[in-house]
Amino acid sequence: MSLPLHPLVVHAATVLLPLSLLGVVVAVLVPRLRPRLAGLSVLGLVAAAAAAWVAEETGESLADQVGVAQDHERYGEILPVLAVLALVVSGAWWRLQRSPVAGAPSWAPRAAGAGVVVVALVTTWFTVLAGHSGAVSVWESKTAAQESAAASAPATTTPGGGTATAPAAGSQSPAAAASGGSGPTSADVAKHNSRTDCWSVVDGTVYDLTSWIGAHPGGPGTITGMCGVDASAAFRGQHATKAGPAAALAKYAVGPLATGTAGSATAGPTAAAPVAAAPTTRYTRAQVASHSSTSNCWSIVEGKVYDLTQWVSRHPGGSEGIVEMCGGNGGEFLEEHSRDAAARKVLAGYQVGVLA
Repeated sequence: MSLPLHPLVVHAATVLLPLSLLGVVVAVLVPRLRPRLAGLSVLGLVAAAAAAWVAEETGESLADQVGVAQDHERYGEILPVLAVLALVVSGAWWRLQRSPVAGAPSWAPRAAGAGVVVVALVTTWFTVLAGHSGAVSVWESKTAAQESAAASAPATTTPGGGTATAPAAGSQSPAAAASGGSGPTSADVAKHNSRTDCWSVVDGTVYDLTSWIGAHPGGPGTITGMCGVDASAAFRGQHATKAGPAAALAKYAVGPLATGTAGSATAGPTAAAPVAAAPTTRYTRAQVASHSSTSNCWSIVEGKVYDLTQWVSRHPGGSEGIVEMCGGNGGEFLEEHSRDAAARKVLAGYQVGVLA
């Protein structure tokens, strides 16, 4: 139910909140309009604050399924707090200006009115930011997909002066032809490892994700971590078997990976650990603690030691969640993924030993 409910409550919050705040501010500044606006505007803030909180909760459910831009998620977490604050300040002003409160100083209504104006401005600004970032998250991904589809079939001039359209996604690409017709190799993919030229492999298919970097709902960092490597485990760990992300990814297909290269050294978690030690090698907590930076990140999860250095920049949820685990216990992993089999499979690829 969260998928259809989220856009509904988001629109309710982004419309009701600014309108109600405007009503309260006008009531503060224009005394003759208070009897008509003050009470109604405060009631509107009650509904707006409730909508903001429901939007934040349903937004988390939506993010778990399809991902969401990090700035939109951040604004969405702040807005409900500001909405409640605006309600409290506006309610206090409304109560003070209606009748004197025992023990309240004479300047209290004016101070509360000033507070209403300040809180209204801040809350309205964050409402705009949350709404804009959400719209960008939705519509940029769609327009980027259309642009990518057009770019993947460029018109070329034929010897007779006409034009010919390049093969569609899934058919043999120029890269495939250059590889003898069997598709790009892992070495070919590894050459496209920058933000301006980003190829990746997911489950044996090569994708050109260059135009998707700036439009990805989860932020660009997730996609740049996939550039030039096999990101099958990373993609499955974040999206499992969800149809939406898989359909979005399919639009960027270049062609099949050349036979026999899917498990190359540039692949994901199975080749991620740069340490040659067997998983049974024992490490002390002090040894793990010495690997506490983003460029050298080890962590302990349920008595096993993992080298997460390469996963810091590839983590679909952003690098912050992995950085917090470096050099110590990975409690954050258990909080987020204790029952997530796909995430545990990704983590297993980075094991370098066990805790002594």
